[in-house]
Amino acid sequence: GCDFKMYIAKVLVGESTIGKDGMKAPPSRNDRNNPGLQFDSLVDKINDPSIFVIFQDNQHYPEYLVSFKQRK
Repeated sequence: GCDFKMYIAKVLVGESTIGKDGMKAPPSRNDRNNPGLQFDSLVDKINDPSIFVIFQDNQHYPEYLVSFKQRK
């Protein structure tokens, strides 16, 4: 059978907003008290997200590497 590997990771998503195709960085939060502050992540839906996009290497930590094989 085929060998597969999957990471199980902890991810810090912080403050999220809706993402759009082609975004290279999260948009500004438009915070008067902290100009230039950006959202931490992007999601597909605010109320029930199934996709999260992060931009910084320090926002994730791979905890486990799971290896498995597909049965014939």
